[in-house]
Amino acid sequence: LGAPTNELLGETCFSIILDEDKHKLTSALEKVKQQESAYLQLSSKYKDGFTYFLYVTIVPIIIDGQISGSYIMVKDITALKKQQEEIKYLAFHDTVTKIGNRAFFHKKLKKVIKNAKTTESEFALLYLDLDRFKAINNTDT
Repeated sequence: LGAPTNELLGETCFSIILDEDKHKLTSALEKVKQQESAYLQLSSKYKDGFTYFLYVTIVPIIIDGQISGSYIMVKDITALKKQQEEIKYLAFHDTVTKIGNRAFFHKKLKKVIKNAKTTESEFALLYLDLDRFKAINNTDT
């Protein structure tokens, strides 16, 4: 989390995760109280200001039918999330121009059509065909 272990002593789970993920942790802890394991992804931002992505496993320790504690295992998946975002970006953007590609266009168009139907509003689509754009697009700059 961008901090030495001794700086994290005394911190609670809730104090180191982002507000928008606190409900996930609350739900997971409720599940553990029912003697079930919980698996979740959380986002954390600590003193360095960097956002960390964590995969958390919480397993109840059950002795004589009662919960006596829990094992909490946390794995930093920040690099994995970064790779996933990069792959997603590459799937929807042209590598030369960095603008949205055909897949990006279709995804956005579906959203616009769905929104227009939901809100009973109108929209217009402008189609522009640039002559010889492919020759320009394929040029290394």
